[in-house]
This record gives sequence, structure tokens and C-alpha cells, in this order.
Amino acid sequence: MGTQGDGCAPTAKTSQSSYIRVPVENQLSTILIDTGASHSFISKFIFETHFQKYSHLFIPERKSITVANNASMDSNGYVNMKIIIGSITTTAKLWVLENLCTGIILGLDWLSSDTYRANIDFENNSLSICFNNKRSSTSLLKINSNQTYRVRTCDKFILNSMEEKIIEVKVIDLPNHDTVQFTPTPRFLHEDSILMPHALIKVKHYKSLMTITNLSKKPRIINQNTPIGTIEIESPNSSCFSISSISSTSSGAQQQHQQSINTEDKKIPIQVEKIINEMTHHLNKEQQQSLLSILYQHYELFDISVPKIANTHIHHTIPTWRKQSNNWPDHPIFQN
Repeated sequence: MGTQGDGCAPTAKTSQSSYIRVPVENQLSTILIDTGASHSFISKFIFETHFQKYSHLFIPERKSITVANNASMDSNGYVNMKIIIGSITTTAKLWVLENLCTGIILGLDWLSSDTYRANIDFENNSLSICFNNKRSSTSLLKINSNQTYRVRTCDKFILNSMEEKIIEVKVIDLPNHDTVQFTPTPRFLHEDSILMPHALIKVKHYKSLMTITNLSKKPRIINQNTPIGTIEIESPNSSCFSISSISSTSSGAQQQHQQSINTEDKKIPIQVEKIINEMTHHLNKEQQQSLLSILYQHYELFDISVPKIANTHIHHTIPTWRKQSNNWPDHPIFQN
């Protein structure tokens, strides 16, 4: 096991990230221990909101920081703050950064300091330091690879029948993250007929925006701090794919259109193609090119020439199978 205080390079086992929860200026805080970071940092938002009474400790100094993807982030200064590890009070030089993935990060400048001779013991799940021949330690937090956080409403609001709103939501323990996966609470849809999408959202300063829709015939009152779902930080092995606009020449668009129509060597019926084209005629050309390839790929969903049997094991909130639509042919729809 490598000892960071001896100045040795982090080994494969020690070059990983863990969290500790300790007092920072007598305020209990969660800190990321990052052996891959050359310096220690604090989020500008955290510093200005949680430690505003220590603003007089801020020392202006321009510094450019290179992060993991080789991008540069600029800091306008740092602050020296007291961090208590067990029974020992330490001091960390924290550079203030605008966009930080967590509130506070302790990097190699603190971990490898001869003053504290920090040692990370992943086998015993602890971080220990030594100061004036006295050793003290604290436990590492157990963090799942896919960590989840609760999402709550920021304000109380009324949602009228069939009304859709964009609301502000808050995440208590996650200050900033570019892409997280939101999962709504199932109870809202099943019991209250409140619809929220599964979505990839961005968290900034503990907050984000969500779309919410009332599908019921009655107004709904959503109180402040109502739990509406969870967000999850995907593991590195997860993959997310975005649907982006396609800009191409007319010949390229025509070729893409031709490829979309012939799906799995099955030619889309003219009637189905007409239905899909009518559904997208109000969109501009660029939007149509982005959407048509998806609709053509799943063209069978729009084929109403033959009856379909829906095999499902879930309870349907809207019993559409008992009624016939005026706009659809009189084909029976069976439900198992």
C-alpha cells in the first residue's frame, strides 16, 4: 500500500476516488478524496453560500487548472480552510472553481504533504494522517458506482387539468453535474396521473429544470419539497446516445430518406409513409430529417391496415380498449 505522505506515486489501488464526511470550519461537509487531482478545490457556489462568513480569507491569485479531459479551468484565487480529521485539525489550500463536480476536493497537494503524511487504506476503508507524532483517522464513505440522489420541488404550485409546466427542482447533495439520469416517482403517474419524463438533465448549483404534466381532470397541488423522483450518476460503462440535427446536402438527405424507408429489407407501405409524412409536415426540413429516420424505423406502429394484439402485463390507466375512435378503422383491439 502506497503512503501518500512519503511522496510515492499513487499505485493502481490508491489511484481511485473516495469520500469522507468531516468538519470544514466546524461545518460538517462531504469531501472527495481524489488522488488523481494535483491540487485541492472548493466549488465557488459552496464557498459563497455555505462559507460566506469566511470570504475575508479569500486570496486573489490567477491560476489555470488542467482537468482530466485536458480542458482548462481558471481560478481567481484560493482560501485556506481548517479541516478536522478525527482529532487533528489540518489546513487545506482550496482553489475556488466555478464548475466543480462536487463541493470540496482534496488532491495530492494535501495528501502528499509532509505536514500530515496522509495515508489512504482501502482495505480497512479509512483515511489517516500523522501530525506531531499523533495519528488520527476517519472512515471512507461507501459510494455505489451508480449513486442516486433524491429530487424535490423547489416551490409550491398548482397544476391545472391537462396543464404542462416547466418547474425548478433541487438536489440536496449534488452541486453540479453535466449529465444525470432522472427517474420519476411511479406513484405520481399511477395514483395522481402526474406525468414526468425519464430524462437526462443537467444539475447546476443543486438545481435543475423538469417538465411536469397533469393528466387528470382535476387540478393538482404540488407542495414545496415534494419528492418527485431520483437522479443517478451513470457508471463509466454506461452509454448515452443523443439525437442531433442532421445537416447534409439534398442528395445526402435523399439517400438517408431512401435508407430509412427500406427497413430490414421491408418496404414501408405507401399508406403508412403518408401517415408519417403528414405527422411531420409542420416541422422544418432539418427537424423532419432528424425525426423521420426514427419514425420510419418503427413504421409498423403506424400501420393500421391489420388488427394488432397487445401483449401486456401491466394495469392500463386509460381503458382505451373498451372504446372505438372515430378516426381509426373498426378493427378490434384485443388485450391479454
